[in-house]
Amino acid sequence: MNSTDQRYSDLIDRFALKADDTLFLSSDLGKLANYFKSQGVKFDVNEFIDSIQQRIPQGTLIIPAYTDNLTNGDTFELLRSKPTTGALSNRVFKRKDFKRTKDPLHSVFVWGKKAEELTELKDESTFGPNSIFGFLENDNAVMVIIDVHFNNSFTFVHFVEQRLNVKFRKAYYWKIKVADEEKTYEKNLIFYTKKMGVVTDLDELQAYLIEKNCVQNNDFHGIPVLRVDLKNSAKWTETFICSVGKTYRFDPVLWLKQVVKKLIGRKY
Repeated sequence: MNSTDQRYSDLIDRFALKADDTLFLSSDLGKLANYFKSQGVKFDVNEFIDSIQQRIPQGTLIIPAYTDNLTNGDTFELLRSKPTTGALSNRVFKRKDFKRTKDPLHSVFVWGKKAEELTELKDESTFGPNSIFGFLENDNAVMVIIDVHFNNSFTFVHFVEQRLNVKFRKAYYWKIKVADEEKTYEKNLIFYTKKMGVVTDLDELQAYLIEKNCVQNNDFHGIPVLRVDLKNSAKWTETFICSVGKTYRFDPVLWLKQVVKKLIGRKY
């Protein structure tokens, strides 16, 4: 273990990683930076990433690079479209050792053993079986969520919802231009997303997955660090949706605002 890994070893120990694991990491950096500052240590994002890589030398590290500000008719530029998933993603954006996948809405940065395989993923649906989310399930990946609410980090749930064809979401058929390293082309994209007035609410699901031992909270000095077994989580999320509870709630105020916005859009 080198000095860089030693600095963050207590935190990374909570990930419970094996050398060949596939790790999907979602993290807010604010409280981590404040904690290390209180200990007289500067939190360096690049060194933190390096330390994780040293723990999985035969594994794969995946960090979300979603662009959820895009809509039908927009252009996704692989090398230029800035991720909307926070400071960690935007720091990785500047590194040369990660590659970015080509899904316009749910691209990810990838490093390690399966990076090439991931960059070759192709699915017309952003939550389809050959999407990044299908890969995570099939590869028995580990997800680690640091100080991000389940509602804002467990996008994987929508992959399960699409498989079940839930009635509170619907398929939208978009065309988005993709500009990659070589060319620009138009991609037909299926986006299975919420109907009007629907709000994602995963509090009950999170508690259920903890009960089923799919999610463990390995707290780091008051900062929640969730470790998620994605393959088992998919199985139990299906059970939850089909027979236990809901992964959404209906907000009539939001519904009214969306209806008004849609009517105004049609007028102009």
